[in-house]
Amino acid sequence: MVVVLQLTYLNILKTLLNHKMNIVIPMAGKSTAFKEVGIDTPKPFIDIKGKSMLQRAYESIGIEGTYYFVVLKEHEEKYNAYRHILDFCPNAKIQFIDEVTSGPAETVYKTKGFVPDNEPLLQTNVDQILDWDHKRFLNFIEEKDPDGAVVTINTCDPHYSFMMCDENYKATHFTEKEVVSNHGLIGTHYWKTADLFYSSFIGATKKGYTKNGEVYVSLTYNDLVDRDYTILDFKLKQHEKQHVVGSPDELQIYETKL
Repeated sequence: MVVVLQLTYLNILKTLLNHKMNIVIPMAGKSTAFKEVGIDTPKPFIDIKGKSMLQRAYESIGIEGTYYFVVLKEHEEKYNAYRHILDFCPNAKIQFIDEVTSGPAETVYKTKGFVPDNEPLLQTNVDQILDWDHKRFLNFIEEKDPDGAVVTINTCDPHYSFMMCDENYKATHFTEKEVVSNHGLIGTHYWKTADLFYSSFIGATKKGYTKNGEVYVSLTYNDLVDRDYTILDFKLKQHEKQHVVGSPDELQIYETKL
């Protein structure tokens, strides 16, 4: 009986530890699609029927954990970003940076020393709203225990990142804006520990794993593949959706669904 109780306790503890997640939402990259049509409000703060894009992205994730937001200082001055984020995420950890980054990968790398190195890390984009079963994702991570995982959909749209994988859905290669499979990354990425991302960002930079001079989050996984880490494909089911709202046209389509 004592042994059974001990095993039960260990299983519960294991589950709690595995579900401890640090979620980073980077929002300090370039954003030109809306400016080109005369909308000066930065993408994260654009209103979508009463809520900012940032709030809708955050609420769609559904995973309990510690949320980190990486924000440009100028957005605090102009849009009161700190107060806005705390209004919908009271326990948020907010990191302000001085300059626009090249994109999400560089922005997430800025969290080194802010997010614990040895804890799980999930990164997701500010311009996507998820309609998914987050519990299925957490169960997948717990059961498979991969070094990393990428959320994908079936697509051959060249606007996406893509992964090639073996018969066990273990990644063998990643590309950016180059269709090499039907496994298209939606922009939600997981690492067993944050340090795996930080080290792979440096590795990808040194190895030249870039697209148009930029290190994309997708391409950092190639460094982990090189080092024989297990990166798995987590495919959204047909009824699960990723709503992209990164351009005026995409936003208009999403708003018609609300």
